[in-house]
Amino acid sequence: MAYFGSKGTKLTAQMVDNTAPTPGTTPYATRQPYPQFAPYVLDGYNEYNSSYNALAARAQRRYAHGLSFLLSYTYSKNIDYVDNLSSGNIFGQVTSNPTRYNSSLTRGLAGFDVRNIVSLSNVWKIPGSTGNHFADAVVAGWEVSDIFSYRSGMPFSVFLSTDNEGIGTIGGRYTEYPNQVANPAVAHPGPHEWFNTAAFATPTLGTLGNVKRNPASLRSDNFFDDDMTLGKDWKLYHRNSIELRGEFFNLFNHTNYGFPGQVLNTSNFGTIGGTANPGRTVQLVGKIHF
Repeated sequence: MAYFGSKGTKLTAQMVDNTAPTPGTTPYATRQPYPQFAPYVLDGYNEYNSSYNALAARAQRRYAHGLSFLLSYTYSKNIDYVDNLSSGNIFGQVTSNPTRYNSSLTRGLAGFDVRNIVSLSNVWKIPGSTGNHFADAVVAGWEVSDIFSYRSGMPFSVFLSTDNEGIGTIGGRYTEYPNQVANPAVAHPGPHEWFNTAAFATPTLGTLGNVKRNPASLRSDNFFDDDMTLGKDWKLYHRNSIELRGEFFNLFNHTNYGFPGQVLNTSNFGTIGGTANPGRTVQLVGKIHF
């Protein structure tokens, strides 16, 4: 077992720098620090921080006759203010640009926070030798391996599409959050209803919403994947051989959903329109070793 941790300080990212300090219904230009300028984006703001803590465990066992297993598990928590330099699209989700005055609302789970990660892999070099050259060409030299992966879903935010707070905004950069008025969880989340969209509402005009960035109650679909390889070596002479191998990615053709729509009062809010992984893929490989 092992513990991993890291702390980031004075991290660089963007922020919307010239919005009004407080929400209101009067023209936001009357509340801006610099009304002669737009609510511009400031690059190179170096005051963000992050933290990562994780506990990792690994178990490995090798058996006779070429069989081995490796099981690993990681439990972690990742907290930050922004997810990347530009706070743009990450893993297909919508992210926000903090303003100078609401950065406390953006401190939360990182958009790439993966709480649980499990990986199970095995390799079996199948023993088989008859002593007969022609029979061994069929039964000897086979190898099968498999990697099963699981990770829990990643958090995401919900946003308002308009400047409901009256603080000023820049098109395409989301800085404002709605009110949560009910439990967003649903009994059987699916692509047509990943969360309870009625749980979020537009706040009263000129007021701040009570939702913060990446709340723990909103996470994307868990991710499952199983990849398998089956191959065989035909020995020729000396160290020369021919290898044929079949590789199966997403062996069980499991669908992992992408992120749902995150912007309130839009047509795709709470629904999922894509997947986070391709379907089953089969690849055949041939090699000559000499």
